[in-house]
Amino acid sequence: MLQLKATGRGTRSERIAQARTAAEPALQDLDLILGRFGGRRLRETATALGSVSVETTAAGVRHLAESPWVKAILEDQPVTPVR
Repeated sequence: MLQLKATGRGTRSERIAQARTAAEPALQDLDLILGRFGGRRLRETATALGSVSVETTAAGVRHLAESPWVKAILEDQPVTPVR
């Protein structure tokens, strides 16, 4: 989980910028995983809360779930493995 230093009372935009900067190493790792499975990020940067919307295959979702950077995966459509 990304942890931000509490360094005074920065403005909201400063804190958002700090969160996005802290997310950069995670985004690089996610891009590598997405690239291997034909996926992509839907936004250039993480949100203020550190979430990243992506499109990828079921295999890509499984590999993202194994990344130490990923704490949760929320899906907007049901995904079931084919057996």
